[in-house]
Amino acid sequence: MWRKRKGKKITGNNYTSRFTTEENAISAKIKDNFDMLLTHYLKNNDDLQAFSVGGEFGVAYIDTLVDDKKVKQLLVHLRRAAETDEAIQLERLPYSYKKETSLKNVVQALTMGNFVFFVPHKKEAYVINIVDIKERAIEEPAAEATIKGPREGLRKTTKPTFL
Repeated sequence: MWRKRKGKKITGNNYTSRFTTEENAISAKIKDNFDMLLTHYLKNNDDLQAFSVGGEFGVAYIDTLVDDKKVKQLLVHLRRAAETDEAIQLERLPYSYKKETSLKNVVQALTMGNFVFFVPHKKEAYVINIVDIKERAIEEPAAEATIKGPREGLRKTTKPTFL
């Protein structure tokens, strides 16, 4: 929702978003990153999954936008990485990843259906694209076939009346 700023003289853009747009750097502490995501960016999102894996990695994704099979595969891989040397396991990720250093970019990645995980003691997040948007059929379901609106109203035949 955009609204015009009042009472302030601003050069350039006269409109501002009511949502947080400032650049916040990723913290080296996973808990701080989760707190920032949940309090400043994605406040009322019931589909956001944010938790720790193996006590090492912080994982975040939006449940309705990602492929469930790929999420399970990544979680198994991260659990193994938590048990062994994490640096070696991160090189063997089953999907390509991109590193982000800004929470704003992480939030954008999450809302586009990406899987994000944080590594402890590093000020970066790994973003993996595993988007799987569920689709619905365009046609009317056969179980719900009912006559509605103009389909019903235009079926009457009229006969001319002559006197």
